[in-house]
Amino acid sequence: MGDDNGAPSDARGSDRHCLHCNKIFQIVHSGHRCCSQECTKARQLLNRQSANTSSASASGGNKRKKDSHSPDKPDAIDMKKSKADSATTFIAELPLATINSLSKTELVSRLSFALNLLENQIVDICELELMVTRLGDDHVSDLESQVSCLKTDLESKVEEISVLKNEAVQMKVAFADGLLSLQRASPTGLAGSSFSGTSSHGPSYASVARGNSSGSVLVAKCADASAPPLNVQAVEELLDTPNSGLIPSHVRFKNNKMFVTLDNEVAVAKAAALLNNKPDFSSRFEPASKLNVSFPVVALFVNISDVNALKVELEHRNSALRGQIHSVKVIYTKPQTTEGHVKIFLKSRAVRDLILDQRRASISEPTTSCTSSLSQIILDLDIDVVLIQEPYVLPSLSPVVANIPPGFTAFHQLSDDYSYGAAILIRDSIVTAGKPVCMHISNSAACVELTTNKGPLRLSSVYLRPSIVDFSATTLTILEALSAPFSIIARTNATNGDMFRVLSEFAGKTKSISLPSEVSIDGALSADPILIAEGCARHFFPVEPPSQSTHSAVESEAFAAVLSQLDDEPPPVSDWEFETAARSLNTKSAPGIDGIAADLLLFSLPLIKPYLFVILNACISMCFFPDSWKVAIVSVIGKPNKCDYTSLNSFRPISLVSNLAKFLEKIVLGRLLWLDSVNNWISTSQHGFRANHSTETAAHTLVSFIEDAFSENKVCATAFLDIKSAFDSAWHPAIIHALAKRACPSYLIKIISSFLSNRQALSYASVDLFPCALNTLRCYIRVFLNSGAAGLCVVFTNSAAVIRILNLSLPPSISFRSGLSVALAEAIETIKELRPKYTSSEIILVERLVMLSPAATLSLMEVSNLDLLAKLGNSCHVFTAANPNSPGLALASFWAKYPSPFTTRYAPVSPKAIQKELSKYVWNMWNKEWVSLSTNLSVKAFFPDVYSANRLLKVKTSAISTQLLTGHCPLNAHQHRFGFTSSASCRCGATIESITHFLFYCPNYSSLREELYEKLLAVNLPWPPPLHIFPKSNLSWNALVKYVLSTKRFSLK
Repeated sequence: MGDDNGAPSDARGSDRHCLHCNKIFQIVHSGHRCCSQECTKARQLLNRQSANTSSASASGGNKRKKDSHSPDKPDAIDMKKSKADSATTFIAELPLATINSLSKTELVSRLSFALNLLENQIVDICELELMVTRLGDDHVSDLESQVSCLKTDLESKVEEISVLKNEAVQMKVAFADGLLSLQRASPTGLAGSSFSGTSSHGPSYASVARGNSSGSVLVAKCADASAPPLNVQAVEELLDTPNSGLIPSHVRFKNNKMFVTLDNEVAVAKAAALLNNKPDFSSRFEPASKLNVSFPVVALFVNISDVNALKVELEHRNSALRGQIHSVKVIYTKPQTTEGHVKIFLKSRAVRDLILDQRRASISEPTTSCTSSLSQIILDLDIDVVLIQEPYVLPSLSPVVANIPPGFTAFHQLSDDYSYGAAILIRDSIVTAGKPVCMHISNSAACVELTTNKGPLRLSSVYLRPSIVDFSATTLTILEALSAPFSIIARTNATNGDMFRVLSEFAGKTKSISLPSEVSIDGALSADPILIAEGCARHFFPVEPPSQSTHSAVESEAFAAVLSQLDDEPPPVSDWEFETAARSLNTKSAPGIDGIAADLLLFSLPLIKPYLFVILNACISMCFFPDSWKVAIVSVIGKPNKCDYTSLNSFRPISLVSNLAKFLEKIVLGRLLWLDSVNNWISTSQHGFRANHSTETAAHTLVSFIEDAFSENKVCATAFLDIKSAFDSAWHPAIIHALAKRACPSYLIKIISSFLSNRQALSYASVDLFPCALNTLRCYIRVFLNSGAAGLCVVFTNSAAVIRILNLSLPPSISFRSGLSVALAEAIETIKELRPKYTSSEIILVERLVMLSPAATLSLMEVSNLDLLAKLGNSCHVFTAANPNSPGLALASFWAKYPSPFTTRYAPVSPKAIQKELSKYVWNMWNKEWVSLSTNLSVKAFFPDVYSANRLLKVKTSAISTQLLTGHCPLNAHQHRFGFTSSASCRCGATIESITHFLFYCPNYSSLREELYEKLLAVNLPWPPPLHIFPKSNLSWNALVKYVLSTKRFSLK
């Protein structure tokens, strides 16, 4: 090799770089490559290490190539070694100075060597990849074959297990057959028992291979203790298990009682009814019933003066105990006190465990730490007045409220029952300025009256126990006694409906506002009930306006979502969903069109639950909401605090739907709420129809938003939007479209679409007995069907009187639809007969006529009636869904049920007979309503029934006597109710100046009362006499009026 000038590169005396340390040295001989002996040794050692590494990698990765070299060819081995050395040299000679010193020939040689080396490495890598691929394919095929073998073995094992199970069942049945045969063959078996009869059907498998189910238990006490006990087979024969389906899983006797375990409560109820009706069973046992299993807990040192009240108190204080307490039993009474220990029997083990964990079974009192914290809070928040219920009291001769903050005074009338008491804390500065006057009523009702510039201000603290006897009356009395024009009343957070009902009654919000006799319809006042009913229907249920072009996209998507295929099979109704829906049903819900009240439905739920389960699951699987559950009875009630009640805008409709429909509604709602909680469908800013959200949370959010804007010096603007009839105007396609957009399951979309479609609203119109328009004939039709009796009655009236009554008997086997057709035919015939005298006619019915439905199949009589109505034309109007309690329909219903006093079919009716029947019926209805009223107590004291009101016609009345009868008089008991006087007490010192007190007991009028006393004593009347005696005779009435006038208490001056 030579350099660029052609001189040899390794000539003596030339310079070169050391291959080890890269130091420049002078070449001494041609093989001189290192600058010193140490570098030469180090370089040789490095070469040997590199050669060993290359040999090891080559032998491990290319074994096949190594074997191809023959040991008889040393040249090949030497060549390989030289190549390795050259490669090591090439790799080692990397410094830039060394490369620059090489000639072009040497550089080309080295680069050629490097290319050859790389080509060899690439070939080796390709061969290695091919080998790995082959090995991988072999392993995968081996694994697949092994998995296939294991799968085949598993399937064979499953078949063997199935065969073994079948064999085990056959063995159990065979064992049962043999055991039963031995028992029947044994002389000590069931042969001597009256329950032993032979069973033709043989033993059921349930009697042999039944499991140890923990179902409900039926218990029956043995009437004859000496009789031999029954076994499972004997009970099966009594229950007729193959036909009744009642399978007893266990029978045992203990303490002269028989216990039979069945599947559930429904089975126990059926079994009890079946056994109690069998003479063989009733001769040996007392009536069977469900065993009530209870789980006891003990509450220590509670008030045991009223155990029933204690039960109510426990349920009120702990929501987990509501409806779960079976009974309460006193187990210890502390001497000379009303405290003791009680054992509380709970219906559920889970509730018992929960109560024991929380240690909340006993009625606990506030602790010292609680009251200390309260005192600190009062001082920290700078509170002036505190109204306390259930205060922490230090027991002493006179109970003292503990931990009163400094600078405060306590006002109360606490007794030994201070655990249920009330107290008031007022800052001393207010006490000094307000000059408080204590007006406490009792231990649980504290009241203080402060003097202010605008009059007296009453502060009241009341603890209302839910266990109070006659809760409503007691609470009303307390509220009326404590109320004033300026009052602040604090009470406990009672959760029972009685509290809210009392407050509503006290505020005067209990009386609903009904439609007046005249209502504005289309801008004009109308008294026609038919026009009013039609106007209400148009106002509250308007016809949906026609769709616009912008609605087509939403409607098409909603329509496609309803018609889409189901994603999966709808999940069936679970037992948890059913029980949740049952618990959420309000027991006071009014019935719908089917007349089934909520409390009756819940009472019969254990018996109808299996059948209702089938109906609900069918509705879910078929994505269908029954049409009969979509019919609502609509009542119209007025909105409070409206100026004009002749406008329909002052009223709102109340729809009463079937309580059975509410089960399906609540189940669907529960699933929608779960989807909302998972997928966050509803915005967090919405407060309506969300758990733990209400108008209060919305108000708090609004206030917080405004405060944040103020703190950041921003402008805050609020827009309030009120949509008229928002729910009635909701666009159904938009609802379906919103659900589909949120990926709601298709079966729920179909059910909701079925729920929203074809809904009906029925409103009963109260119809007057006589039509308003002259020359109008009105027909009231009622049909009555009962087992063994059937009849119809049509009452005809004009604007002045009842002119005809048609009362006919019907065959007992006739259907209601046929009976209604007969009644309608008779009414039409009478209308045709009397048509010359009347220009128009009206037919009033409660039921809907099937013949008016477009798709109905009509009978011959219905076709004839329809033809006759068509011939009458516009002069005859048919009104359905009328109020059955309307006078004309009530009379028709009465005469349809009972034998008619009018025996001739078309004989002229005597006006006296009609007047007598009408008077008797109306007076009975009036008296029934009068007796049931809870208002007008003053009038009812003088006239306990409506018949006694006739005496007003025989006595002379005046303004003062009318005030006395109605109770609206100057006496303080009445004046205090409206805030005209500061107290209801009498000037004599009596607590309440009532009418009875004024007439018989007030000492201020003792001398004036002597004449009244003597006149009543002369006619042998007791003293004090009941108030209803005075209107009976003129003597007593005149004496009463004379006494009232002489007192001058009712004087306007």
